[in-house]
Amino acid sequence: MATMSKQTTFLSFQPAKRTRRAEFPETMDKVVPWTEFVAIVAPHYEPAKTGRPLTDCEVLIRRMCLAVWFGRGDEMLEEDIHEMPVYRKFLGLGCGDARIPDHTVMCRFRNLIEAHGLTRTMFARINSLLGARGLILMQGTAVDATIIDAPSGTKNENKERTPGMASGKKGSNYRFGMKAHTGVDMDSGIVHSLVFTSANEADVSQTKRLTHGAETLIVGDKGCVSAALIEFYAKLNALYAVCQKAKRNETPEEKVARRAANALISSVRAIAEYPYRIVKWMWENDRTRFRTFSKNESWLTFAFTLANLCQVRGKLLTRPLLAVA
Repeated sequence: MATMSKQTTFLSFQPAKRTRRAEFPETMDKVVPWTEFVAIVAPHYEPAKTGRPLTDCEVLIRRMCLAVWFGRGDEMLEEDIHEMPVYRKFLGLGCGDARIPDHTVMCRFRNLIEAHGLTRTMFARINSLLGARGLILMQGTAVDATIIDAPSGTKNENKERTPGMASGKKGSNYRFGMKAHTGVDMDSGIVHSLVFTSANEADVSQTKRLTHGAETLIVGDKGCVSAALIEFYAKLNALYAVCQKAKRNETPEEKVARRAANALISSVRAIAEYPYRIVKWMWENDRTRFRTFSKNESWLTFAFTLANLCQVRGKLLTRPLLAVA
């Protein structure tokens, strides 16, 4: 009776199928304008007088992208890079390459980016390029907000909760964390305005910061109801159409009319949920990663920047972003 050979061959290391873990980085590699990101970070990225040689700036930016896309922490991602050829290929590094950055290098690099507010610069630069391409039409804006949960415990050195975070009500539940307010282009789904507050900040309080003033239509959910804003945008020749709450002593006819109007508005403003689907659920950034508000703000700003590129990647594959002319 013949026995099965257990000898390992090179074919044993070939993947049985092309996975998303392999295909997605390859696709985004062609979409992300790496030269733009490097140009923003490089002036602030200087070698220390002592210590190890400086890791290539683009390698660290690419490593940040992997962490966002696959929801990995610094130490876990470091191990993944050593174990997974797909990640090393994306970084442009070989097996056992001494240039593979460890988690301490990545931590210092992320702190540098946060200290200089570079993710905000990246966000603005990418949107500028997308606008020049004609992918952001700026005719209508869908405003929305989502809560990013944070640990509510006080088991830390200072025995206190994360500064800047607070408890906000979502439906009938209270959730502790921060809130991302977004202004989304209604034609493309691209986030053109982004504001972060504590979770107890009312959605409607940030509406003016999420619009650019050139819209003809602004839509939102029930958290954005405001008679003052209706009047404000009317003066700018824009319609402020948001879902309305039930009124006291509402007649059956008024209830039917309100629900019909809300259903129509909801079908239009649904595009504001697309960036959240990518950032929070596909990329698993639904919880804060760090102990300070500013670090989380910087990280999530970078995530929304990549989400904008992800949403229009089909168009950018045929015509790279830097080829604007």
